This record gives sequence, structure tokens and C-alpha cells, in this order.
Amino acid sequence: MNKSLSRRAFVGAGCALPALSVPAFGQTAKTTLRVSTVFVDGAAQPLYAQELGYFADQGLDVQISPSGNGAAGITAVVGGAVDIGISSVVQMASALLHGVDLKYVAPGALALRSSPTGGLVVAADSTIAAPRDFEGQTIGVAALRDATHLAAMAYLIKGGADPGKVSFVEVPFPAMLPAVAAGRLAGAVSIQPFLPAAGDPTRILASAFDSIADRYMVVGYFVSGPWVAANRAAIRRFATAMREAARWGNDPANRARSAQIIEKIGKVPAAVTQRFNRSTYGEVLEPATIDPLLEWENRLKWTDRLVRAREMIVT
Repeated sequence: MNKSLSRRAFVGAGCALPALSVPAFGQTAKTTLRVSTVFVDGAAQPLYAQELGYFADQGLDVQISPSGNGAAGITAVVGGAVDIGISSVVQMASALLHGVDLKYVAPGALALRSSPTGGLVVAADSTIAAPRDFEGQTIGVAALRDATHLAAMAYLIKGGADPGKVSFVEVPFPAMLPAVAAGRLAGAVSIQPFLPAAGDPTRILASAFDSIADRYMVVGYFVSGPWVAANRAAIRRFATAMREAARWGNDPANRARSAQIIEKIGKVPAAVTQRFNRSTYGEVLEPATIDPLLEWENRLKWTDRLVRAREMIVT
């Protein structure tokens, strides 16, 4: 890791956070929290908690704004634009090693081999069939050194390919499938709802995320370390509401209603939510679901020491 990259430079690498709020549900709450999340299925627990009144039940007035990615979430939290953000384990570990004090307070979506919600996409007529076929080619990822990039690296390494012979470029999720279909990328690591449907000019070649582990937390909700001491009660109430939202979202009986919430707030067409595997959300912060990503990150030498989950969880 480049130690010349300062804390300020790391935080400044994120993008600006749009100012769009979701109105509070129900009663006027006593404690206001500003929360940013990505308006997709894998980061929908705050949307459920807001819509179903779980935040209000905890005495919270939560103002939700959209985050573009994990780097933007970190920038927003450290800069004081929001109190709670969402970011990947990979980016959180990198922030920690750059001296940015951040702590997870609630889990986000889990990656499960049994129910994949993302994959490595190639053109429908691509001749690529194995990891080694990507050598000399370019793969699109959401951000360099994030979970999508790490998944691609793990897939290549486990398949016997040399990742040093593969180029990686940052591509927003909505632009990935068109870029692959047009031949500008040999492949891209994407997530729902940006995955191919039957008859599309692209197809899923491999899950890729399974190369990391059978079960792990991809993203989580975090706060600034200095913010913790004065806000422990609010953090506990937020975590409780998020746990209720995760349980509700994980119940198959609620899939139709949760899809409606995603469609309304995330502007996702109903035809899309009806065809993809829905996310499974973590209900408690478990170090065992965080460490696999940290171990891979260190294996790839993206960090100069092995970070452990316990360093990243509020106590």
C-alpha cells in the first residue's frame, strides 16, 4: 500500500453525495439521523425500516439520501454530510489503514453461494469459457479495490489465471452490460438489478463472488469513530430497527411488498425485481462474515497488514 496516500487524500477520493431525502414515516421522532445508502435491493434495509415504521418505533427521525458507492459513503460520513453511511468491507479496511476511524454498526447484504445476487458477465456470443481466457482482456468493476474487483481477482486466481495480465477499469453498474455487449469490455462484475435477462446480448459466465467464500458480508452501515461516544443510544436504536428490517426483508412472505418499496424508491421496474434473486441481509454483525474479505484483501497485498473484523465493529 502506498503510505504516501494521506487520510485527506483517501477521503477526498470519494464523490459528492446528492441531496435527495426520503420523507420520514409516521410520528415525529426525537432523534434525527442522516443516513446514506444505495437505492438497490442489496442496500434496502433503511428503505424498509423507513417505510414500515421501524425507525419511528425506535424514536428516530431518519433522513435517507442516496449514495453512489462506498467511497462516496466514506466521504459523506467523514465530512459530516451524513451520520451513517454504507460501504464495503474492502474499502472500510483500506480507510482504517489510512488513519480514518470508522466503525460498523449494522450489517448489510450477505453474499451467499446458495443464492447468488451478482456475477461475472460476458457477451452472449463470447468465446471466453474459463479464467485464463481473460488474460490480455479488460474486466469492468464498480470501483478499483472494492468487492467487485476483489471477486474478479479471486475468480481469476482460483481458476489458475494471472490477474497481472488482466486490465481492470471502473464502470458504473448501469453501464456495464451495454459496454460488454458492445465489446468494449471482455467482462464485468455486476450485481442485481444490473444482470442479464433471458434473450439479452449478455450472459452470466460465473458467480465470481463465490470465489471469496460461501457466506460473507459485502457491505455494512458505519459511523465515524469520534461520533460514537455521544451517540451510543441512537446507534443501538438504529441497529435494532435495521435488524427488524433485515428480518422482515429476509422473510419470503414479504418479497412482494419489499419489491414494491424498491420499485417506488429505487425506480426499479417491476419486471426487473420479479426476475432476480433477492438479497439476504445480515441481522447481526458477525466477525466470521467479515474476515473472509479482509483475508483476501491482504492476500492480494491491497493492505500492508491483515485487518481483523473486530477492529471495524463498534464496541
